[in-house]
Amino acid sequence: MKSKNLKTAAQLLVVCLIAFAACKKGLTYEYFRIKIDEITVDGLLVDGEIHEYKWIYVGDSVVIRFHGVIGPNVCHEFGYFDLNVLEQPTKIEVQAWGKKFDDGNCHLTLEKPLLDDYVVVIPFKDPGTYTFYDFLQPDVELLTIEVN
Repeated sequence: MKSKNLKTAAQLLVVCLIAFAACKKGLTYEYFRIKIDEITVDGLLVDGEIHEYKWIYVGDSVVIRFHGVIGPNVCHEFGYFDLNVLEQPTKIEVQAWGKKFDDGNCHLTLEKPLLDDYVVVIPFKDPGTYTFYDFLQPDVELLTIEVN
């Protein structure tokens, strides 16, 4: 009798997991813009490794990290970044996009999903001062990089 109950429980668990996976796979996402609170430079990317820097030169690839809250709960997650050069080559508009889904289990959490783990590698091809702006805050300079 005990092995029959165990087998039935295992079968029920498998059915539940398949149903959950099917529901998650079929979710539709609603995209939204994420407010970027800060942009920092992690360093230069050289041979696949991040190194500290004192100066940035033409040809260097810079690892830029974004900071901000993606959304209020677990149903908000990171989608993608858009980088648009508004004025050649000095003003760069950044758009961080998130995606929201509702699987019926959305709830407020103590820890909000953050942008802190997301980086972009930007190769600089021309000298000059590059200023980064958030699309949602066009009057706030988030980062300025001087390329020699």
